[in-house]
Amino acid sequence: MVSTIFASCIGGLIAIAIAVWYHKKKGKSVDGQGNLIKEDMPVKSVKSGEELSKEALTGLLHVNVFVRTNAVPVEVLNLVEKTIDNLKAATPQMIERHPDHDLTYELKEICNKHLLSQLKEFFDMSAKNRDKYMPNLMERLNEIADLIERVKDIVETDEVTEMKVIAGFLETKYSRPMGT
Repeated sequence: MVSTIFASCIGGLIAIAIAVWYHKKKGKSVDGQGNLIKEDMPVKSVKSGEELSKEALTGLLHVNVFVRTNAVPVEVLNLVEKTIDNLKAATPQMIERHPDHDLTYELKEICNKHLLSQLKEFFDMSAKNRDKYMPNLMERLNEIADLIERVKDIVETDEVTEMKVIAGFLETKYSRPMGT
């Protein structure tokens, strides 16, 4: 009887030791350079600042092509060009200086998605609705043009405290549909 209890305890300790060893072994792996890495941590694909800047500039190119191939009023064209110019100046600098900042993310989203979606949404409307929502579009374009001009200035002067405020404003203001 004592030998059975003793054998069970030894077996239990061995099982625990194997479980601990396996858990430690499972969580570690070696990369190509012999460094230990954690397998249970997600691995991000890291893009260089140059690649992110190219993506943003490509997004702006799509906006430019869109406004030039659609019959946009001159005042819309002028505001969009002003915004594109300021985004071209601010976004690569922001990506280089503060790649993980909220404002960097919002600028990339404006370049790649928000500005074009606002314009497409407007030009997908019927002529009657375009007339109705033209003041709304102009207001949004004026706001974003002024704000991006301010962003260009704060990026150049590296005003980090104001960057967070503007990032929050951009997030709430330009990711919603036109009619809201």
